[in-house]
Amino acid sequence: MSLTKQELKKVSWPSIKDILKYTGATIVFVLILAGFFSLLNLGLSFVKGLFI
Repeated sequence: MSLTKQELKKVSWPSIKDILKYTGATIVFVLILAGFFSLLNLGLSFVKGLFI
């Protein structure tokens, strides 16, 4: 267990500012992808409706 504590002391943890920046970027990226796939699904459903 003491080896684990020693290793954790060597870790360089990100700052709160970095954590918030990366979290915000991740949320924006996920929202963009969700919007893209929603529009793709809507478009493909429309095209499918033309043939059926």
